Amino acid sequence: MIDDPNKVDELLEYVVPAAKRASIHPLVMKTNLGYFGKVGERGLKLSGGEKQRVAIARALLKKTPIMLFDEATSALDTETEKQVQEAIN
Repeated sequence: MIDDPNKVDELLEYVVPAAKRASIHPLVMKTNLGYFGKVGERGLKLSGGEKQRVAIARALLKKTPIMLFDEATSALDTETEKQVQEAIN
């Protein structure tokens, strides 16, 4: 879907809700390119907490019945961790 410019809106319909649940959406929207910006190889331009939130959003996109997280919020501040925990629950 990413390579087809006609399906960008369809892709964003899936990605944006997951990003909101993982509390990464506000950060994405602060950038000039939004969801089309580059974060560097292996997320080089992201902090540890931002990388964790992106990983959580990706996990939420998979819609699996069981998710196993190992310290998935260890680099997040207390308020963001609470928001992410509520979204995952």
